[in-house]
Amino acid sequence: MKKKTPSVFNVGISSILIIFILLSLVSFATLALLTARSDYLLSRKYAERVRAYYEAENEAIRRWNDLDQNPQGKEVSYQIPIGDSQQLTVTLTFSEEEKKYRPTVWKTESTREWTGDDSLNLYTGTPGEDVQEE
Repeated sequence: MKKKTPSVFNVGISSILIIFILLSLVSFATLALLTARSDYLLSRKYAERVRAYYEAENEAIRRWNDLDQNPQGKEVSYQIPIGDSQQLTVTLTFSEEEKKYRPTVWKTESTREWTGDDSLNLYTGTPGEDVQEE
């Protein structure tokens, strides 16, 4: 009787399968790490934005309280910067019945001018300019 020799083919498939699984795990781990880092940076940026907004809002409320103590006229407006690209705009109107100011405008506005990109490469219908004919 002949002795069976182990097949090299069976060992090769299991090695390839293990290598494929390891490469897949490394790829998914790398993607997870990159996603986590990107989420962390985005959340830090968002937290900074929220902190700046609430600092501006607290300053607006301080000014509002000062105006309630010393009225300055029928309507008062002021702007408080939020970072370097936005501002909080507040308009207060004096209420004669309550002897206090009430907000009529309380909004966040951009301080940068918006420049849109209106350039579009559209097909004009003239053969040979936008589409090459065969």
